[in-house]
Amino acid sequence: MKAYYFGTSQFENSRWDEWVLFVHVEYLEAKEAAAAQKSKGITLDNCLAEFTKEEQLGEDDLWYCLHCKKHQQATKKFDLWKVPDILAVHLKRFSNSRALRDKIDTFVNFPIEGLDLTCLVGERRVGTRLAQSGADINGLGIRDVEEPLVYDLYAVDEHLGGLGGGHYRAYAFNHVTEQWYHFDDSYVMQSDVSHVVSSNAYLLFYKRRSNASLGGKTNERIEEAGRKAAAEVEEENAAEPEVQLSTPPSESDASPFPFPSTQQPSNGGYLTPRSNTRSTPASSPPPLDDGDPTTLEAQSDDLIAEDGL
Repeated sequence: MKAYYFGTSQFENSRWDEWVLFVHVEYLEAKEAAAAQKSKGITLDNCLAEFTKEEQLGEDDLWYCLHCKKHQQATKKFDLWKVPDILAVHLKRFSNSRALRDKIDTFVNFPIEGLDLTCLVGERRVGTRLAQSGADINGLGIRDVEEPLVYDLYAVDEHLGGLGGGHYRAYAFNHVTEQWYHFDDSYVMQSDVSHVVSSNAYLLFYKRRSNASLGGKTNERIEEAGRKAAAEVEEENAAEPEVQLSTPPSESDASPFPFPSTQQPSNGGYLTPRSNTRSTPASSPPPLDDGDPTTLEAQSDDLIAEDGL
């Protein structure tokens, strides 16, 4: 073998330029499949199916069996038993292995409206089967088994960059204006729904469709507290007696002048403040009852006379 490839001497029969590139078949197939999957993308249903698929542990993750008294390659499986009214989906964008850490930029196509999780939730399947058999599912805490578990997207958080650094942005739906908005730090602008689904999506937020108010037991407690407070206010208002406000006097009964009733005007004239005689605007003012007052000069003469005495 050595003589065939390298020759018997340094220059004789050497085959340095005749090396054939060896390509591993399985590696090539895996690489092509990964490239095709990245360009084609996957759906959120594929991710959920992969998440709930049964998986066998590797040789480095052996599980100790209490019956066999030794480590075995056990299997594990995740199931969705119950889902909330507000569903947050975290897409795995970062891979971490013993030899390599990298970001996953695979495009994941997720629905804007109509994400149906009815078939994936175990509680709904068990509740439907028990209800058909005549069991009391309300006593088991299972309700609304006939209502489908359909979700609508209302917000997306996305990450741009890699492991060394990046930037976060977000899209959110305003249910009042029924418009999508793009949030980039302090900048907010109206956006189109087609920009929401991209390969940068990192966190997805869904809200369940329902004819009743969302929130579960917490919302029920809040509504009960509101009804109790309203009932207490009504009881307090019913216990307080009604206060009758006094009726204001009519303008016809009010006196136009700030004089006593004995000094009301009449057709014969007006009563003067210090006299009972009547006078008219055309007549002269009435005389004073006690005569004219002494003048200042007369008072000073009297004082001088008293001093002389």
